[in-house]
Amino acid sequence: MSRVLIIAAVGATLVLGAAAAAGAADGTPPQITFELVGTEGAAGWYVTPTTVRWHVGDPESGIKSSSGCDATLVGDTTGTRLTCSATNFGDVSTSVSVTVRVDTTPPAVTGAAPDRSPDANGWYTSPVKFAFTGTDATSGVAACAVVTYAGPDSGGAAVNGTCTDAAGNVSAPGTAGLQYDATPPALHGVTARAGDGRVTVAWSPLPGTDWVDVSRAVDGSKAAPRVIYHGDAASVVDRQAENGMHYRYAVIAHDQAGHAAEAAVAAMPLGAMRTPPPGARIAAAPTLSWRAAPGAVLYNVQLFRGSRKILSAWPRTAALRLARRWTYGGRKHRLAAGTYRWYVWPAYRHGKGYRFGKLVGRSTFVVTR
Repeated sequence: MSRVLIIAAVGATLVLGAAAAAGAADGTPPQITFELVGTEGAAGWYVTPTTVRWHVGDPESGIKSSSGCDATLVGDTTGTRLTCSATNFGDVSTSVSVTVRVDTTPPAVTGAAPDRSPDANGWYTSPVKFAFTGTDATSGVAACAVVTYAGPDSGGAAVNGTCTDAAGNVSAPGTAGLQYDATPPALHGVTARAGDGRVTVAWSPLPGTDWVDVSRAVDGSKAAPRVIYHGDAASVVDRQAENGMHYRYAVIAHDQAGHAAEAAVAAMPLGAMRTPPPGARIAAAPTLSWRAAPGAVLYNVQLFRGSRKILSAWPRTAALRLARRWTYGGRKHRLAAGTYRWYVWPAYRHGKGYRFGKLVGRSTFVVTR
């Protein structure tokens, strides 16, 4: 609490009474001073109820009369003017005035406005400023806080800010809520596992608010990728994949804030017939391979061009290297340009002979030259 003593001699109003006009000895006006007892704020304001105490005296003739000079307690006011007047025994009068401004009530925060709209679906994805606003009934609001939010990511983030009035009072903090996400989805562990006529694409589980789109494209094709999955699981099985086709899968993770993270994987499903892939176009003599049949001791491989069988071979392993030229059925053959079909049957021990099992599979390839 500060006490301010102001001597108000300058500008005082003098009134000469009849005794002075008649040549009374005291022609000097009374002395009036005051003090303000309260807590000073800013810009001449007081922030506690303030008492105005007057001090009136005359060292020559003394004080004959006074008015408005009692101590006065002043509460909240935009400006209360008090005047103390006094007359001495020389009938010389004077008066002193003071205006007191008191604001004991802090302002109130009424809101906060962001400097831009949310970036996506009600979410902010980069730092955003909030300008707080408020009201004050007496001295008025001088300034309110501008607060920047830059993280951490949260669906229930908040910023706090205050306002200050002209007297220097500070409000209680106000709060503004927001949703903030500056981080793309964490897409990890993307894999593609090829099977027989299917490809399983998998990724690490994502938070419950994120989702995934998976699209498939044929390698080398100009056709637009086809979306095969949309959802929040951690894997998808592509059952429309064809054996021998090279596929590219794009896995794109999305979040509510509009972020996206992408990873790509490739796979080629194969059935029992492994190489060359079904429908493959080749220039050199290929190695035919297939899935081994448990317990088989040898295999019968038959090769056709058109409707004519041009080779029957009996390899003991699940692979056969073709030659450019060979003899079969008493005729010479060569691997000329054209389309070829091939079949594989397993053979098992049966007594002193063999018995054939079910067809392992069939496939085709094209020789280009």
